[in-house]
Amino acid sequence: MKMRTFVKCTAAAALVSTALLAGGCYEPGSNLPYGQTPRYVEGRAEVYSAPQIFLVGPNAVDLRENTLFEPPMVTRDPGDLLRVTVPVRVTGDKRLHVQYRATFVDRNGQPLPGMTGWARQTLTPGARDLISFNSTSPRADGFHVEIRYAE
Repeated sequence: MKMRTFVKCTAAAALVSTALLAGGCYEPGSNLPYGQTPRYVEGRAEVYSAPQIFLVGPNAVDLRENTLFEPPMVTRDPGDLLRVTVPVRVTGDKRLHVQYRATFVDRNGQPLPGMTGWARQTLTPGARDLISFNSTSPRADGFHVEIRYAE
């Protein structure tokens, strides 16, 4: 009985290996066979799992084309409040005047009361600027930040 299961598993592994080897040509830089297109394209420099940075407003696409974001740095201060720092770099040659506001969420992903108001910041071309904000409750476990061109 055990020998029969071993033979089945070995045969299945051999079939999978053969299928992987006979998969055909692959497009350089992709894990898809040649000629296939991916289902989605990942956003620029969004290497974290769930989106936390949302570019909003009528010129959100332009703002996306002129900025690059690094993964946010999240820490806790001595009062157990969440402290968030979002590194951003302007890729164009003009200063950008932006506004941002944050919504904090609990461990279940439910928004906590009290979205922050819009804060203003000027981003310098070529420099690594930091957008920083903190929660007002120790229940905060995550966040979402909206960024737009200043009005």
